[in-house]
Amino acid sequence: TAVLEIVRRCDEKQGGERVLIKRLPGLEDSSRYWSVFMTLDHLRIVNDAVAGVIDALCSGEIPTRATSTAEVKPGTDVDRSIIADFEISCRRLEETVAKTITFPATPRYAHPWFGPMDAAAWHFLSGFHLRLHRKQIEAILAGLKADDSR
Repeated sequence: TAVLEIVRRCDEKQGGERVLIKRLPGLEDSSRYWSVFMTLDHLRIVNDAVAGVIDALCSGEIPTRATSTAEVKPGTDVDRSIIADFEISCRRLEETVAKTITFPATPRYAHPWFGPMDAAAWHFLSGFHLRLHRKQIEAILAGLKADDSR
């Protein structure tokens, strides 16, 4: 993914440094002061959760645990090793979608912001979510460059 191309160029210091960015449309205010590696950790958590939701919904099941934005917050002490974990989560999501023959309209599972969604909507959301956080990573890196030029 484009995210992997960007983050592989980060060294440990760049990837671990938190930067306060301007709020991007769709980004929670509490997510504005993250590092590149924290953002990857969040994406890993969400990818794994979405893969599980899609798998359950396509099997006719509704996950019993309610979704929560608090449950997808990243760790603050993540390091470069998160890149491999993020890659694994991307593969898991891709494999889950690839084995799906059809995306049934029901059942639905509630997203904390968007309400009940079917498996296809969860799949669509995963792409939007990744793009949003790619922009966040780009803003973090731009903030690091701005700090270096002073």
